[in-house]
Amino acid sequence: MSKLQKLRAAMAEKGFDAVIITSEVNQRYITGFNFQDGLVLVTASRAVLITDFRYIEAARATVGDEFEILMPEGGALKKAAELIRENNVPTLLIEEATLSCLALERIKAVVGDGVTVKNGASALIDTLRLYKDEGITKILTIEASGIGIACLAATYF
Repeated sequence: MSKLQKLRAAMAEKGFDAVIITSEVNQRYITGFNFQDGLVLVTASRAVLITDFRYIEAARATVGDEFEILMPEGGALKKAAELIRENNVPTLLIEEATLSCLALERIKAVVGDGVTVKNGASALIDTLRLYKDEGITKILTIEASGIGIACLAATYF
């Protein structure tokens, strides 16, 4: 099961309609793509990476077909709000641990009164990040082995 599928399953289990991911760490975790300017919007039926022109080609090469990749003219937040309205999202989950008060107010202003904005995305994604998949476990094991060998080499040579 992909990270996106795990997020959607957790959203469905908790009754969440959509998640807006604004922190770089969680964007990278969910999409596999490291970018700084944009956001990720996940609903039950859509997953959208919204960014600017600097990241479009790299995003297309990295994230695969699980995510739509958009480069809006009016800004990432404005595009996310359009998608939220188009998809009739009643409740939007935000990353409470990393979102500034100013960013929260901007999100609320852009999505409008018809959408309830709630905390909970940080805790939800953090819970998913606790459990490492087999690929990450192998990478960590290889890295740890390399560190151990380097320490031994430095000690004896």
